[in-house]
Amino acid sequence: MTDDAGSGQRIFVRDTVPYAVPESLEELQGPDHGIMELPVSVHWGPKSTFRVDSPEVLAHYAYVLNAGTLDDLRTILNRMVLEQSWAALLLPARCRRLWEAKFPQLAA
Repeated sequence: MTDDAGSGQRIFVRDTVPYAVPESLEELQGPDHGIMELPVSVHWGPKSTFRVDSPEVLAHYAYVLNAGTLDDLRTILNRMVLEQSWAALLLPARCRRLWEAKFPQLAA
């Protein structure tokens, strides 16, 4: 099972993951300080609570960008924190491309 209906093209899971991307960064109204707890739908690991104003925000923001719904993005992510953290976030290449295509200022 290496191709799509005989086309010879391989389909990778990474190419089918649906990433939520808001219409505007202004929609990202999450907190810029304090403690947040991620919903199980976004992160089911042992440490779902994090301080927004600490380095651990990078991993937790990556969880939200990878698995979050639009509502998760809007309520958990903060525009300023995202913009400041963007370059350091470990994201799948396709996720990063989708966001940077929509918001070129993130790539700058």
